[in-house]
Amino acid sequence: MNLAFDTLTAAKKMEEVGMERVQAEVISHIIAERQGDIVTKADIADMVTKADIADMVTKTEFAEVKTDIAVLKESILALKDSVVAVKENGDRHWKLTLTFVVPTLAVILAAIVGFGTAGL
Repeated sequence: MNLAFDTLTAAKKMEEVGMERVQAEVISHIIAERQGDIVTKADIADMVTKADIADMVTKTEFAEVKTDIAVLKESILALKDSVVAVKENGDRHWKLTLTFVVPTLAVILAAIVGFGTAGL
């Protein structure tokens, strides 16, 4: 925010109370030059407050979240391993089924068909 500082009016007011003109002008110009250093309400409104800091994640909280993420990652990897194991067991199950059950059913079916035609 830019605050306008009227050096002429300030110098005149200083002269009115008895200050010499040269001194009043120098002081007015010094104030005008330093005006950028003045903190305004807008500057204060933009500052971080204690409440803002309290709402921020602390290093400890960040470390806890990081640990939670690592544990979650381990759990996901363990679950992946379990899914792979179930798939492998399922593949073995189908291999066993195809290796033993299907031929057994074929023998039984052949026996039934054979017995059924033998009586004709």
